[in-house]
Amino acid sequence: MWSPGPQDNSSSSESEDAGEDGGQSAKSFLEVKVLKDGERIDQYYKVLDLIGEGRSGKVHEVVDVNKPDEKLAIKIQPKFDELGGNSPERELARLYKEMLICNRILPPHENVVQMKDFVVGKDKVYIVQELCVKKIDLFSFFGGAHETSARRVFKQLVSAVHLFHQYGVVHNDLQPHNVLFADTQFSTCRIIDFGLSIYKPAWAKKVHSNFKPYDWFKAEDLEGATDMAASSRYDIRALGKFLHAMMAGKHIPIIYSDMSFTMHNPDHYKPRKQLFCTAAFDLLFTIGPPPFGPELDDELPTIEEIRKHPWLVQGHLSRQHKIFEEEFTQLPEDFTVLEVLLKDKSTRPLRVIRDDLSNHYIITGELHRTNSTIGVMEGVDAKTKSFKKALRLLSKVDVTLMSAREARLEALRIYNELVITLRILPSYRNIVHISEVLLTEDYAMVVRELCGTQTLMEFFPVAKNHSARNIFKQLADAVQFLHRYGVVLVDLKPHHVAFMDAGFFSCKIIDMSSAVYNWELAECTHDFFQPGRFITPEVTKMLGPGNPEDDVRALGRILHAMMSGAWESNTGTRTLAPARPGFHKDALNLLSLIGPPPLGPELLQKTLSINEVCDHLWISPVLKPR
Repeated sequence: MWSPGPQDNSSSSESEDAGEDGGQSAKSFLEVKVLKDGERIDQYYKVLDLIGEGRSGKVHEVVDVNKPDEKLAIKIQPKFDELGGNSPERELARLYKEMLICNRILPPHENVVQMKDFVVGKDKVYIVQELCVKKIDLFSFFGGAHETSARRVFKQLVSAVHLFHQYGVVHNDLQPHNVLFADTQFSTCRIIDFGLSIYKPAWAKKVHSNFKPYDWFKAEDLEGATDMAASSRYDIRALGKFLHAMMAGKHIPIIYSDMSFTMHNPDHYKPRKQLFCTAAFDLLFTIGPPPFGPELDDELPTIEEIRKHPWLVQGHLSRQHKIFEEEFTQLPEDFTVLEVLLKDKSTRPLRVIRDDLSNHYIITGELHRTNSTIGVMEGVDAKTKSFKKALRLLSKVDVTLMSAREARLEALRIYNELVITLRILPSYRNIVHISEVLLTEDYAMVVRELCGTQTLMEFFPVAKNHSARNIFKQLADAVQFLHRYGVVLVDLKPHHVAFMDAGFFSCKIIDMSSAVYNWELAECTHDFFQPGRFITPEVTKMLGPGNPEDDVRALGRILHAMMSGAWESNTGTRTLAPARPGFHKDALNLLSLIGPPPLGPELLQKTLSINEVCDHLWISPVLKPR
């Protein structure tokens, strides 16, 4: 018997701080609707046409009666298996799992069909999804596939399957009719139908929005002897069949090693050498069905290895960089192109302004200067004369003072900072919240919540054990949160942290100018963020991968400053006393594990991970039983 999941008592509005874990509020998820007695589905959705039908039910084209301009697809499934393969209870459990996989377990992906609504009636379940092009699936694509189009579509399929496996899901039913297209040009595909998918949290390397599987499933549904490696090969085998069909130009239902079952003329089904390069054939020999690929499943590569195959990565540029190459070229001269480069389903928009900034915000003073080129000012809304905000100016460089290459790199650095703050990270209590970004040709004005003028520099001289532990815990928790989303600050300094009050009780990180994204570090993803869409190769090469140990060592230097009473900008040997009277011995112990040398580990020695820092006794003391 499946569990209905935890009750959602969240309000309908989404706050700037989405909770302690920094994940999104429940607003980002669909709520299951239940038809009351006397209610019918046609009171909500009007059927326009039958798209198709299969073993599990029928699919119709519909419109929302409240939004008649938006066409959708609705899959209507009975609560019981009409063919008798599943008991009513098992069929309900299957439908429930499909809903959770699409709506909570997996984050959004452009190559996975998006669920719009989930409605439960007396005898049927209605799954409402985005509408793809009718009667266009992989069967339609195979005949016209060539080197470029096949690589494009196959990369999308591999990207989606990689996402499934990262989050502990095996699709388990990848067939040509379960891959649809969003357009008639076959440029973007969508995988559908997770009715037979397998989900095991033990397989997951990442978790979406802090999903807790045991809140939603019973233990017996999640545990068992099913092997991830064996199960994931179902998807790998399916990808191999897709690749063969693309290269052959037609779908082959069944292939035996001698190919005698499917045809009298085997050459009719062989891949077309005149259309595909040797790298494509190498991948086919790696994952294709026999006789082209391996006979044994154990010889198949993982989805990670497939992603790195030369046929898929040759001449690699991010999808965003390919499509918007002209905008990236214009970026050093015109910051308004950032609106195009960063456009997405974000709640923190970018807005191009053609008039004077004073028509939008009135500058009332200067707060502080984070470095020699970036100022932070205080301002108020020009219309309401209220709602004080901090305004941070990110301006393009003067080409007369800097080379064209340096100007381009600085523009890309600003682009990277906005990607991290607007697209990668959800809201978090100890990271400054950005309201909007105003764009002109010459600058980007980041409008954010107003913090105080005091930074860690003013806190160090007055820090004591209790206050230092409170602030250090806030910073360590924030760094842990950042690392979970793959962000490394790289260069955390005292002036990057501002206080919200005069009593030094609450602080926020206010500067991400040196931060980088490390996809291998990321355990969580924010909705609608896809690394390949925003992280360009040039940015990656310029900034490097980002070492999370840099942030831990920065925390060690901050801890040392709290205990000594002063910050030392030089990262070499420290000469000040390691502690002032009143600091607990556990603070000294933590300093010895992450502090600057010689008080802490030398640069080539291992330091603690951020998780170990957050679990340290000084930060999270264990209460002893009486």
